[in-house]
Amino acid sequence: MESIEQQVTLIADLLISRLIRFESEAWVAQPYNPVPSAEKNGFNRVGAASIGLYDGVAGMCLFLAAVYRKTQNPSY
Repeated sequence: MESIEQQVTLIADLLISRLIRFESEAWVAQPYNPVPSAEKNGFNRVGAASIGLYDGVAGMCLFLAAVYRKTQNPSY
């Protein structure tokens, strides 16, 4: 079983690998959609990430800052 630190760094690496940046440096994300039928009908959308803490840039930055603080890995 992997430790919590290993699991967190795996999530951080996955997050970073899926970020798409445009010239404006806006992070692009696929918003969380709790409605399962929307995915089946092809209503997935991709767009600029919101600034929100739950599902936006603020939350991603807070998470990556916490991972950096624990690991001291400059990738985060």
